[in-house]
Amino acid sequence: MASSANPPYRDASIDGIVSVFSQVDAAAFARVLKPAGKVFLILPDADHLAALRALIYANVRDYDTSKHLSYLGQGFSLLSETRLEVPLALTSAEQIQDLIGMTPHAHRLSAEVRERLASLESLNDNACFKLYVFEKSRT
Repeated sequence: MASSANPPYRDASIDGIVSVFSQVDAAAFARVLKPAGKVFLILPDADHLAALRALIYANVRDYDTSKHLSYLGQGFSLLSETRLEVPLALTSAEQIQDLIGMTPHAHRLSAEVRERLASLESLNDNACFKLYVFEKSRT
């Protein structure tokens, strides 16, 4: 069965992999990438959706980004790291509910928080990401 851990591609057949908020399987990536192939990881930055999280949680912690650089491990070199920030101006309850539904927070909401969020008609926040570019070793 195909998955990120078992991609249906030949060994050393891919020039690049883009992973957006997805699980990373270093061994599978290394297997299918050509030597010097690139991996583009897009992951949340520390303050991703901070305003939304402040509405959900009593104590908001920054997202721990320290683990990002360890996802690929040996056999890959970090070429660059870039912060991306996208302002979000949501203007309806439907847009807010759509955003919540795209996050892991949707599965953790108490009935009280769910009700409070359902009554919101607008939300200004920032989607904050880190774009990491890694290169597979040439050997």
